[in-house]
Amino acid sequence: MNTAVLTPKQWGLIFTLLSMDIIFPLYEAMGLEFKDKKNFLQQLRYLIIENRKVYETNPNAIPPLAEQVIKMLTTSFSQFQAKHFYHWATTVFTSVHIDQPQWSAWETLFHAWCYNATQQSKLKLSLEKREIIFSAYRKTVNIKDIERQVIQLKAQRLSDWDLEIYAIHQFNHDDELSDPFSSILYTIEINRFQLFLKAIFPQLHSSEKEILWERGQQLLVEREIWMPEPLKHLDHLLNLR
Repeated sequence: MNTAVLTPKQWGLIFTLLSMDIIFPLYEAMGLEFKDKKNFLQQLRYLIIENRKVYETNPNAIPPLAEQVIKMLTTSFSQFQAKHFYHWATTVFTSVHIDQPQWSAWETLFHAWCYNATQQSKLKLSLEKREIIFSAYRKTVNIKDIERQVIQLKAQRLSDWDLEIYAIHQFNHDDELSDPFSSILYTIEINRFQLFLKAIFPQLHSSEKEILWERGQQLLVEREIWMPEPLKHLDHLLNLR
């Protein structure tokens, strides 16, 4: 597991958010599963505190927190748990589009097709197949239930740990850019989108997959959506090729 695929800043945001009591109830919705998530939370906080101490003694060197967390997961939980977490952090967690450009782009495309009749008609899929795909999309990717839960979580009194985190990172619920729940909601949406694709993809013929890919590339250009690399075929993303 190569932790260098993410920057220390990206890892730092992941660990900061996962250490918070207010985020704890949303682990599963984000796609994270632990046999003992309370134990994970406690050990994560311990590593964060130790990391701070080391950094304070030498601010010129950033301690390898990601490696320490992976090691903790391997020794205290299992190799499988460590791999699950690494896979989630590198392919699901999303703070901004560039974190998961392929998944974010594809989710944007499906959203456009689902809620824009003109764009959907350009897919050249049968009406029956479109109904199957986009009814499943609307059912699976909708996060209104989570948005309601987030409103309730924000209304709760912050724990001492969370108060400290909010102060250190200047989190603010009134500003989307500094609201910690923004990253959480993006991640949950990407996680549910991946679940949707894994469920619907076996029902698609190879020619239908090609239609989605070809039209997807065109729509990205039309909408001037920046990509750091060409749009990948969904078979590649789902490890089917």
